[in-house]
Amino acid sequence: MLERRFVELVRRHRLPRPLTQVVHRKGARHGARVDSLFEEQQIVIEVSGQHGHSSPTDRAKDAQRRNELQDLGVLVFEYTYADVTQRGAMVARTLRERLR
Repeated sequence: MLERRFVELVRRHRLPRPLTQVVHRKGARHGARVDSLFEEQQIVIEVSGQHGHSSPTDRAKDAQRRNELQDLGVLVFEYTYADVTQRGAMVARTLRERLR
C-alpha cells in the first residue's frame, strides 16, 4: 500500500514514473528486488512502512541489501511512512533534485 502511495505522489508531482518491484541486476550479478527504480539515473527508492523491517534481523538484511545495491553502482534512498503520507512536498522536492 505504501508503495502505491509513493507512486501516486510521484504522479501527482509530475515526476518520472519509476519501475516498481523489479529485480535490479548488473550483468549476470543478482541484485535485489526493489520498491522503485529510476533506471536511467540508477536510483532506487525504498519506502519503509510502520510495521515491517523493524527487528534487528530485518534491519541487518536491509543494510546488506542496500550495500549490495550500492556495490552495483546504484544510489539508494529511503523514505518513511511519515515522509510519504505527511511530507509529500519534501519527498517530491528531494526526489526531483536527486533525479537531475
